[in-house]
Amino acid sequence: MLADWGADVIKVEHAETGDAQRGLSRLMGMPVGAGSFAPLMEHPNRGKRSIGLALEHPEAVQVLYELVRTSDVFLTNFLPGARRRLGIDLDDIRAVNPTSSTSAGRLRH
Repeated sequence: MLADWGADVIKVEHAETGDAQRGLSRLMGMPVGAGSFAPLMEHPNRGKRSIGLALEHPEAVQVLYELVRTSDVFLTNFLPGARRRLGIDLDDIRAVNPTSSTSAGRLRH
């Protein structure tokens, strides 16, 4: 939705496995997409740029921090334990960019 409203959105997916949704090949018994067109990925990702980062590696987290430094908003769907392990919890992100709005499914300070 933010991309639809004109925001420059960068989606971060795992460098090797991508978004878990990419693994869907059938939905309710029906094929999800044929060939290179996958509607379940195309529709929600329209208008977004994408980067693959394996955040379990510290070098990848540093690349993410570089993106965060110039971002207005940081959204994540990682659960609290994963955010802490990866170094992308609220305090980590605010240390990199104190002016960024930060949100996660239930991210609270």
